[in-house]
Amino acid sequence: MYKNILVPIDIDEDNLMNKAIPLVEDIAKNEDPYVHFLYVLPKLPQSSYYRLVMSGDQLDQGCLKTSAKKELKKIIERFDLPEDRMQTHICIGTPRDVILQVADEVNADLIVIGSRNPEDDSYYLGSTAADITRYAKRSVMVVR
Repeated sequence: MYKNILVPIDIDEDNLMNKAIPLVEDIAKNEDPYVHFLYVLPKLPQSSYYRLVMSGDQLDQGCLKTSAKKELKKIIERFDLPEDRMQTHICIGTPRDVILQVADEVNADLIVIGSRNPEDDSYYLGSTAADITRYAKRSVMVVR
């Protein structure tokens, strides 16, 4: 049923990944899809990037993408999936727009996205997860 699954990753939300890992692995065991992992670097003014990097190296988008790729690699190593069925994507932009664009590019059948846990008495999704469920042209599984 699923040939391509897109899994947007927030490298700062390890708890969400812990919940997404078994779901993605279960789907992959039954369906044998390609799993596309995506990390979106926010599109910030150049001066804002200097706060994100703690070294004195010249800052450019390549440097940021290289750092993000290392972090993403650490995360996807935790998934028990065949390497030939995984692909990583690092993009810069607005998370909602980039996630939807990459979903179109890879022809994703399913987007598995985490949503920060709101207060126990709240039923709201995080803003990115809500936007993806609202605007996606494909199935979306929200992990909480």
